[in-house]
Amino acid sequence: MAALAVTQNILELDINVQPICRKASAETFIVWRQIINIKTVANQAYGTLHERCSSTIEAINISVAAVRGFSELFQPFILQCIRNFHCLSTCPRISLGKPGTYTLSNSLTRPFSHNSITSASLTGYALVSLVMFWNLGIFLLAEVFKKVTQGLDSSVEQEIGPAIREYQRDAASSVAQVVECVLKLPTEEAFNLQNGLGAEVPLTAYHVTPSLAVTALQRAIESVIGLQLHSKCDGSLENDAQLLVPDGIWDCQINILMKGLMSLDVTIGGSQTCGVALRGLMHKYGDILSECWTSGFDS
Repeated sequence: MAALAVTQNILELDINVQPICRKASAETFIVWRQIINIKTVANQAYGTLHERCSSTIEAINISVAAVRGFSELFQPFILQCIRNFHCLSTCPRISLGKPGTYTLSNSLTRPFSHNSITSASLTGYALVSLVMFWNLGIFLLAEVFKKVTQGLDSSVEQEIGPAIREYQRDAASSVAQVVECVLKLPTEEAFNLQNGLGAEVPLTAYHVTPSLAVTALQRAIESVIGLQLHSKCDGSLENDAQLLVPDGIWDCQINILMKGLMSLDVTIGGSQTCGVALRGLMHKYGDILSECWTSGFDS
């Protein structure tokens, strides 16, 4: 009876993946616009200094509230999908109907432009690409928050910073988990007629464009390392000390993320973007990466 109950739950999850991901993808773009608006508000030239600061803090609070709302609504579902990824059928893993196209290059290279996400297609949004794109938004929220709070009262960073870094930590963990799920798929499951790609390109086989995947993986790696360094430096702060991920877990995440990044090197587009990302990462964190990153794909 227990086995039957589990099977029924998996079947129900399999059926619900597509409509829930479709709804979540629409919500993701709404949150992205609010994150972009933080930068827009912070750079506005009108009003007094006090008014500009107040507007920036309000934009930050709105974005954090939107992230919190999305996380409460969809994160349990995403985590359930990741835990049961190997049990899902091909269609929920890969697409929501016919394959979609993504014109996200502006949002990846200039993430705070107004035009960065308006032309993106919601059609064919996949579970894997949903995880990548949503969590990339979290990484960008952390980045823009760090930039704009430099001109604000330190109390803003003290009050909101720990919550944003907690979202950032969970985002990096989520990306690492989904990459591990894809890399561990048997060859016969990674190759199929629906995606038309060989098993040697597992991430792009799930309708994740090379630019999106590389950027999400690079930001995830930077986040894991940055949070570890930040927590160790500011370990006296109780909220930030709780963000410290134990040894054996954060370095394992780096290993998985680096393997996911290297798996994109087999395509022309992937090799170009992957090469740039790897050079940047090695320049900044070469010593750390060399200790965490192992050869091969057996995690």
